[in-house]
Amino acid sequence: TVFSLEWAQDGSLLFASCDNGLIMAFSIAGNRLQMVERISTMQKVRGEDQLPCTHVCMHPKSSKQTLMLACSAAQEEVQHWELEVDGAQVFSYSQTHVFKEVNNEVLCVDYNKQGTNFATGGSDRLVRIYDGETKQRTHECKPQWNQDQGTWVGGHNSRIYCTRFAPSGNLLLSAGWESPTQVFDLRTGSFERSLKGAHVSGDGLDFKQDTVAVANYRGYNQLQVFNYLSGTELDLTQVNERLGGCHAHAARFSSSGKYLFVVTSQPASLRVLDTATWEEVAALKGINTMLSTAATHPLDDSLCVVAGSKGCLMLTKFSQK
Repeated sequence: TVFSLEWAQDGSLLFASCDNGLIMAFSIAGNRLQMVERISTMQKVRGEDQLPCTHVCMHPKSSKQTLMLACSAAQEEVQHWELEVDGAQVFSYSQTHVFKEVNNEVLCVDYNKQGTNFATGGSDRLVRIYDGETKQRTHECKPQWNQDQGTWVGGHNSRIYCTRFAPSGNLLLSAGWESPTQVFDLRTGSFERSLKGAHVSGDGLDFKQDTVAVANYRGYNQLQVFNYLSGTELDLTQVNERLGGCHAHAARFSSSGKYLFVVTSQPASLRVLDTATWEEVAALKGINTMLSTAATHPLDDSLCVVAGSKGCLMLTKFSQK
């Protein structure tokens, strides 16, 4: 199973984190994906032969010759890697840093666009934020007591599957099972607001300016769109009715923000929505394997890779109107 996908900034390489502990690198060859490298994140732990690499993300300050990756691993680790590349060729790679989050199955990791911080989430229900250079922890985002309300606010009551920095780099959104999407402000060190209704099981958050899309793994209200600064939710009743009983796994805006790609299961499909009208402009259906994630190309609005179980990766392209 492929858990997450991440493009290099120039779109020459695509990286996939997999359940066998590998990060796999692909290039586009004609109209298909071609594997160019396999990086093992695994070390034998407690007698297990394979533990998943649960998420991979690109450091935003990567150069064309040196790519920097961070990945989360089920063996309670966060790993950092450097790859020497030339276009779609990988010449060498090495692990530059690794640390453990003890008693936490780390399920997601994300850098802010400035590269100054990265954040993790996982099975222990805590979001942790680190300094991008020193790798030292700067925040541990726990529920906080609100004296005015007389109650605890923020935090998560189940495992966290997605952490995503807003474009400004100062706000971090996190989501998982059975708890709201939380908005944490690094400047104040506190939770600013909660976005109700999330039921996220993977790469379920993505941004377009001050808008966040939330993909919910359930058969109703599968897609939510919020202004994350105000907490206002867009009414997508008709969009979700058109999705039928599908469960949404992932949502990804195209590079310009003109389209939103939604990955569903039960049944598996890829839906493309025009974000000006929220009308469906393209769809790929009849897929006979479970899909879990997607990555839109950084330079081509119409290009998207979807992936899921049995090592399935599909390069898709739709004709724009």
